[in-house]
Amino acid sequence: MSLKRFIYGPYEKRRRTVKRRVPFAKVLEKNLLRVMVLCAVLLAVFQLKSFTNPVDFYLKVMGDLDSPAFKYEEYISGGKSEKGQGKTISLYLQSEPASPVIVKQNEKNLGTIGRGLTIEAEPGTVYLDASHLAYPVTVEIILNDKSYYLELDRDIKSFEIGFAPKAF
Repeated sequence: MSLKRFIYGPYEKRRRTVKRRVPFAKVLEKNLLRVMVLCAVLLAVFQLKSFTNPVDFYLKVMGDLDSPAFKYEEYISGGKSEKGQGKTISLYLQSEPASPVIVKQNEKNLGTIGRGLTIEAEPGTVYLDASHLAYPVTVEIILNDKSYYLELDRDIKSFEIGFAPKAF
């Protein structure tokens, strides 16, 4: 008896591996699922790529966080005239880079910021319109020697101004 017959046993007892046939539908289903998963991953990658331009993302998020109406009442000097007598507040606006940002209040155009603009505004809401510009702009608002900044990225932002109540 040979060593091979001793290890593997008699010829009749050896089993040969038979390759099973897998139905065509199972193979098709498996490959179709692989393609669908690959497409989903590619779609997610392309969406993230278009979403994560860091500068645009930062300006958009910070602009949305900074856009709540600002109340400058406590910064306005108390020497202004009383209610109903045509009181105005002097604002100096400057844009960086120098851009034609439109300043509006009460559906009235107060002016266009170029290199700088001084306006007399009534208490209420002032709108800064940069929707026609193709690039982001920072507007500096100077009120009573204090500076405030608004980021405009092809949108319209607003802020509130008013007089501080007189202390007794």
